[in-house]
Amino acid sequence: MRGPVSQVVDPSLLGNDRTTAALGCGDLRTNRPTAKNGVFWVDPNGNDHSDAYQVVCELETDGGGWTLAMNLDTDDGNTHYYLDTTWWTGTGSYGTAAGALTGDYKLGSAFGASGNTRIMIRVHREGIDQVGYRSWALTNTNALSTVFSAGLTRSPTAFTSSTTANDVASLNSAEAVVRPVGNLFPNMIWGAGGTPDWARIRNSAMADADNANWGLGTQMDAQNTGGMPWYPGCDAAGTTPWKTYMCIGDDNAVSLSNGDRPGSTGGAKDLQYDYAIYVR
Repeated sequence: MRGPVSQVVDPSLLGNDRTTAALGCGDLRTNRPTAKNGVFWVDPNGNDHSDAYQVVCELETDGGGWTLAMNLDTDDGNTHYYLDTTWWTGTGSYGTAAGALTGDYKLGSAFGASGNTRIMIRVHREGIDQVGYRSWALTNTNALSTVFSAGLTRSPTAFTSSTTANDVASLNSAEAVVRPVGNLFPNMIWGAGGTPDWARIRNSAMADADNANWGLGTQMDAQNTGGMPWYPGCDAAGTTPWKTYMCIGDDNAVSLSNGDRPGSTGGAKDLQYDYAIYVR
């Protein structure tokens, strides 16, 4: 059996292919400190490359060593709004590492893994232009799949405890998750009693105003008459109320009850922000 990969591979080659797979993005940060962000081969068990796979490592921001667990592309034709339970609570993978930042993506092994102590959400445009980011300390080491499996509530417990680093100066004022100083709530309900609003990720700095102050994995006016919401959900939504285009990007789920959609131009819809969620 081979020892830990990082001990037997030329550091300049670590992670380049299956035969030189790193233990993970943290291994690259430690043993190949000059490496830039990109796609790398990893083999967490460190002994047998037959089960090595590719991941996206963020090695340049906030100390590096981050593994991409999920990317929400708000303009790729797929909508992972609140009611897409499989996306938010499952541990299956979606997409490929090569296209992870230009479409919706999920790495099941990272999304379903416990033991992480930090989370970072990076706002970008198709993986090329980083608009801003914020990283937080996690309140526990539960897997993200576990965090988002908790029940929907008006008073969720934050799953982050404090900001550890950020660069938000270039973010539009309508951005509701990364820009505000606050902690992250999972599975939150707020707004009017009969027509509440839902989000899988919401920033605690946002006021509980009806039809406003949004987040990621959203659903507006999720009234339960017949078990169907009134209005569409979005991958991401900004602080602008729905009547002036709440969705960031073009992705939205057609309402199951009346077919209404956000407007086609203006407001937060023109931001075209994508959201990359990393763990470490």
